[in-house]
Amino acid sequence: LLPLLVWSTALGAGPPSSLTLRFLDVGQGDAAVVTTPGGAVVLIDAGPEPDQVATRLAALGVKRIDLAVATHPHADHVEGFPAVLARFPVSLLIEPGCPEASTSYDAFLDAVGEEGVSVRHPREGDVIWVGDLRVDVLSPEACFEGTDSDPNNDSLVLRLTHLEDAALFTGDAEEPAQEAMLEGGDPLGASVLKVPHHGGATSLSEFFLAVDADVAIVSTGANDYGHPVPEVLADLERTGAEVLRTDLAGDVVVRFLPDGLSVASAAA
Repeated sequence: LLPLLVWSTALGAGPPSSLTLRFLDVGQGDAAVVTTPGGAVVLIDAGPEPDQVATRLAALGVKRIDLAVATHPHADHVEGFPAVLARFPVSLLIEPGCPEASTSYDAFLDAVGEEGVSVRHPREGDVIWVGDLRVDVLSPEACFEGTDSDPNNDSLVLRLTHLEDAALFTGDAEEPAQEAMLEGGDPLGASVLKVPHHGGATSLSEFFLAVDADVAIVSTGANDYGHPVPEVLADLERTGAEVLRTDLAGDVVVRFLPDGLSVASAAA
């Protein structure tokens, strides 16, 4: 159980009045900024471009990052971290710590070392408190071996809660990781779901049913993989979720208000 100090100057314009999730349109990749009434700032992934997310954070008035999360070592999630770490003080960075040979991951690790950022490799069952935000680690229990995509299944899956509000961030976790979470019995329910693996054909309909989200965000862009696949979108819609895609909607901002969720997008 790890508490973190939250700096009141993390956001130039001051903290929001409610838990706020901002899913950045970074093309085929992931990046999201979570802010809380208590002043916590959490960055989950940093997109596929070297400078894009750092520039966006500066435009949003971010001064420092209390918790940075690299869900797994693929380039479309970590390429932007060196610029972020060079530009913003980061209190703690978490990542799976599972082996992966790639130039993007090597550059990420080099940047972490050069900036002297504190790093931890949490596992299923760990809890991190970032001020008024609770972060439960639901996966992985250990580094995966022998699945079709071990790095994707190694993704940190995080359930973020503020009071009664909950959001689930899944990285690129595929069916084996989702099966492990379903069998593990950890609470998966959340009002907002960051859809795994850009909406690729690597998810279980049972997983979406267990989350039972009101809003599901697919972070995706132009790609050769067919993401998001129609079957996954249909599975999400059958759960009753409102599905938004960053390639169509642009940035998506979700606010937890007393009377329900407020969802706004750049295309609205």
